[in-house]
Amino acid sequence: MSAIRDVGKLSMEGACDGCVQCGTCHVYLSEKWFNQVPKAKEEELDMLDKSLDVKDTSRLACQVELTAAMDGLEAELPKNVTNLMM
Repeated sequence: MSAIRDVGKLSMEGACDGCVQCGTCHVYLSEKWFNQVPKAKEEELDMLDKSLDVKDTSRLACQVELTAAMDGLEAELPKNVTNLMM
């Protein structure tokens, strides 16, 4: 999440600072990468269930811990996100 929010050229709110409380860091991973990152935990899946425009490759960026092996990871931002903290 912070890589997209702080360094990337895309706009991402990250309202809860990675506490799995808002859904504003919802991303679509490419299928190649979705199958390579660790599986989502129940807390993340619950938040995604409340999110808009969820796809099979949806993840919360705050829950995808980047490693050197993930160099080249591809993600896309949904057109719509809802801040579920409000």
